[in-house]
Amino acid sequence: MIAYDSGIYQEGTAPDQYIPNVSDNKFIYPNNDFVISRNNYGEAISIYGDDTWDLSPYKLTITGCSRIHFHTWYSSSNINNEKNVECYKWLIFILIYLTPYSGHENAKSVGTIISYSIMIRHILKKIAKKKYSLKDFIQSQELINSQVKHLPKKVIRILPSLLSYLLILGKDKTGIASLDKSFIYSLTHYVSSTQFAYDQTPVIPTRIYSSIINVLKNCLAPILANEQALTDFLEQIQKDKTYARSPSSQRNFRTYINLKQRGNYNTFFPEAINELGLTLLFKLYEVRSMANFPSFLKMVQNLVRLQIHVYSGMRRSEVLSLKFDCLKYDNSHGKPLYYLEGITTKLTKSKKICRWIIAPEAVPSIKLCQNIVASIARANNITDHKQFYLFTNVSHIAKASFKPAPESISSFFVNFDNNKLLKLFESETLIVETDLDELRMLCPERKWDDEERFKIGKPWPIANHQFRRSLAFYVAQSGLVSLPSLKQQLKHVTNQMSLYYAKGSGTQLNFFMQNDKEHFIAELDKAKPVADTLAFIKSILESDEPLNGAGGRYIERYTKPLTNTKERLVVREDMTKKFRNGEIAYSETPLGACLSSEPCNKKALRAISACIDCEKAIIKPSKLNQVIASMENFVRKLEPPSVEHKFENEQLQDLKRMQKNIRERNE
Repeated sequence: MIAYDSGIYQEGTAPDQYIPNVSDNKFIYPNNDFVISRNNYGEAISIYGDDTWDLSPYKLTITGCSRIHFHTWYSSSNINNEKNVECYKWLIFILIYLTPYSGHENAKSVGTIISYSIMIRHILKKIAKKKYSLKDFIQSQELINSQVKHLPKKVIRILPSLLSYLLILGKDKTGIASLDKSFIYSLTHYVSSTQFAYDQTPVIPTRIYSSIINVLKNCLAPILANEQALTDFLEQIQKDKTYARSPSSQRNFRTYINLKQRGNYNTFFPEAINELGLTLLFKLYEVRSMANFPSFLKMVQNLVRLQIHVYSGMRRSEVLSLKFDCLKYDNSHGKPLYYLEGITTKLTKSKKICRWIIAPEAVPSIKLCQNIVASIARANNITDHKQFYLFTNVSHIAKASFKPAPESISSFFVNFDNNKLLKLFESETLIVETDLDELRMLCPERKWDDEERFKIGKPWPIANHQFRRSLAFYVAQSGLVSLPSLKQQLKHVTNQMSLYYAKGSGTQLNFFMQNDKEHFIAELDKAKPVADTLAFIKSILESDEPLNGAGGRYIERYTKPLTNTKERLVVREDMTKKFRNGEIAYSETPLGACLSSEPCNKKALRAISACIDCEKAIIKPSKLNQVIASMENFVRKLEPPSVEHKFENEQLQDLKRMQKNIRERNE
């Protein structure tokens, strides 16, 4: 007899196994008492007949929703409401149990199931007053076509996946007639790539990216300077529940513990922070009493969280899932490397260890959060710090009744905390015309001037995923980083990611890529051809100065005239394909650029002049002049008889000959 196991659950407290009752070769819905979820003790939490399914025992991430409410989408009576609820449940059940793939492709996280649920709810709300049902809708091309333009783009992108499942499984297994394959395919392309680009998370312009890094650094600097005093204060307020509290709080606590002694009051807040040297820091961040202290601590955690996003490319759930001992150090490959060790749950039924490189600039802040956790643990006589999350919940730490909960993290996404954090960046991230110029270059098909969020004078709308995509772009192609300050700020992380995440890095690659489809390396691979294309167009095809060198002269003669006759987007798409297929490469050099897709064997000789005779080299006169001026100063400082002087002077003379030839050619 055929039996189906759930596709989203770990072993241990599994729900019921689905053994369909077959009648006339048709699958029948599970009974209402079919167990959908069980707790760690094996007790049923949700059954098929419930109005709400609670999938929390199987949620592998610390963030996100885990409940599906089947009745809350409608507000008025309709003859199809109950039928729609039954169809809603059945579709979710199909996604959990009957998806037609195996192995990792069959595994779905609770978050993925919730995404499908949200998609179905959008459809239900849209058709709530119609005479037809949800089942009618997903079986009819005509009905889908009538509503598709009214549905959010996110819904339209997920709907074809559901329809594809129904097509592959067939009506005998689902009881739902499948639609034509070509129609489903056309639906996947209903939202064009251009429209999709409009909705994509934007890459942060370099000036604003640099400003965000500076704000984080400047905000954290005074906190890090007072780290010891801050953690001492944190420990003291937990050990002594009257310390630094107001008179009324001290009286209330004494009443709470039935202490009748009236005696003197303990140290009040102003005196306590003055003794520890925290007065100026707390004045800076408007911490006026113990009532403000938890909010300040949460703001510190929030700043560190953002800094991790900026310097690692991690997702929100990945950052929030970091444990106390997440920061690691490795020197086994000859170069010191900091990395964060956490978990990933993508395309897997269980938690797996995953690692992300982190820039040294973020290490002191991460250690600050570790010290906050350690202070909380010490004050409460908890010896095992490792059970805590890095961003352990500090919301109620000022209360006398506070007890640490290692399994709980601070909530950073309520409006109050978000607004308080974003206010720190407002004045430094106001959009100017040069920022819009960069956005137009990065995504020319998007109408940036028409979008209210990106109007000149408005603060940049910071969002978590922007950091992941932006970091991937700038690491993939440093030529896109137009500001020297940003190049300097990203230098460490760029160099380390290039070394350890690069293809062909052997054991290093395996060390970081337990799940290459979802790791930050995948974002880098995706961004690389697009970033290379943009840098190539910006620095080479749109260059005002004549290009020299074998590669440069070829582009001047054959490529530049061609691009003048084509639309910009067509050029960009053609170039991206070539970069993606490895037909061409682009990297900056001191003299201009190199188009070789093969490793350079001349770099080991440290001979800049070697580019002169290379067929893949592009030489820009402006850069050549800068290198010559720099080398002249350098050679003057060397002793003439030395081997080093001879070697460097020969390079200098080669470059000067190249400079002379270019000038003669242009006269």
